[in-house]
Amino acid sequence: MKYNVIPGEAVVEIDCRLLPGTTEEEMRATVLERMGPELAAACEVDLVIHAPPVDAPASGALWDAFRRMLVLDPGILKLHLSDHRRRVLDKFAGRLRALRERWGAADARQ
Repeated sequence: MKYNVIPGEAVVEIDCRLLPGTTEEEMRATVLERMGPELAAACEVDLVIHAPPVDAPASGALWDAFRRMLVLDPGILKLHLSDHRRRVLDKFAGRLRALRERWGAADARQ
């Protein structure tokens, strides 16, 4: 590695996933737009790996079983975590509690 030298090129790799309802062309346009016109004109944007977006609806027998499990036994998700990860999980648990309240315990027993 040399110091105080202007490199001949720079490479940036962006790892992103397509959301359902979006296309590779839309993703490319968003990247170029965020780069701005001056930088986008001086760059090449190459697609390295492509896969279609995953559309996994929250419905069906497996989802219903998961929902019943969370409502009937909120303590089922037990993990041993560091303090930082515990705080993150506590935030997630708060969101789960809100979902349980929205779904209701009676609805979960169906």
